[in-house]
Formats: sequence, structure tokens, C-alpha cells
Amino acid sequence: FIGIDKTPGITSGMIEDGSLLIKYIPIWKKVSIGDKVITSSMGNPFPYGVEVGIVTNIKVNDKTQQILVKPSAKIFQARRNILENR
Repeated sequence: FIGIDKTPGITSGMIEDGSLLIKYIPIWKKVSIGDKVITSSMGNPFPYGVEVGIVTNIKVNDKTQQILVKPSAKIFQARRNILENR
């Protein structure tokens, strides 16, 4: 969920700089840079309300929006460092 209104979106992976890509955000929902992103528990692996990160970029498409999120946890960077040092 994104922001105070808990706007839904679907996590679609990570880009090269470590930001998370979230797609399929309804075009009629207001999303702002700096909004907090939390887990929804809809996918079951995480409980509701775990902080995922902060919105850093917004792209408005014809019918949806997509955002980039700076993750709160550094686990993705640690994993990348391990893979690069193999």
C-alpha cells in the first residue's frame, strides 16, 4: 500500500540501482514523492504494515501509474554485493 490512502500497487521487481518498481497503481489515486510504502499482506509472505520504503519517482501512464521506491531495508544491497564478489 502507498501513502496515507493506502493506494494499491503490485511490486514488479528491482531495477539496477536497487529501487523497487511498483506497477498497476490506479491513475485516479494520488501518489506523491515521499509517501511511505507498506506491505498489504495480500500476498501472505509478510504481515500487514511492514515498511517497504519511500516513493522516489512517479511515472504516469495512460491508464495506470508506476513508482520507484527506495527500500527501507538494505538486504537487497547486501545480496548484490555477495553476488558481485563471487
